[in-house]
Amino acid sequence: TAAGCGRPGMARPETASVQREARQARESVALFDGSPLGKIEVIGPDAAAFLDFFYYNTVSTLKPMACRYGFILSEGGIVFDDGVLVRLDANRFVVSCSSSHVAGVRAMLEEWRQDRFPGRQIFIHNATAETATITVSGPQARAVIAAAGVAADLDDAAFPHMTMRWGHWSGLNLRLTRVS
Repeated sequence: TAAGCGRPGMARPETASVQREARQARESVALFDGSPLGKIEVIGPDAAAFLDFFYYNTVSTLKPMACRYGFILSEGGIVFDDGVLVRLDANRFVVSCSSSHVAGVRAMLEEWRQDRFPGRQIFIHNATAETATITVSGPQARAVIAAAGVAADLDDAAFPHMTMRWGHWSGLNLRLTRVS
């Protein structure tokens, strides 16, 4: 069947739109509002050790201003969620997660903080609703960001893959991450 439609030779009507959008992102630029994606801050001198316990992969070796893809397992060893983790500084991280898992990931973080890390200096803050996320992708992404008036050095040498930088736009600080 063509594009999973169910009848041989019949393509779904939205297939052309999906292909056009994918081609646009690969050949020019695409924008995506990722604001509903989870952004949970984990802060404190014990945050790195705590996140090493929480994530399947090691977090404490991540340098400040760097990003790492990671995933969270349930107690049964099943992948619960995945996303890009950002280390803002030595004691501050941003855990990103799926929109539908924000409450669950936050609850898991809080449960493990209380059960396995009592008395440790770890603060968990759900910043999802107060933080917008706009994804700009494609070969023209840098030009679009610059044309929008974002003040940041977007050069490969200054802003390598899987890093975070601070920028400015219209008097506001922006957290820029290069993850794709």
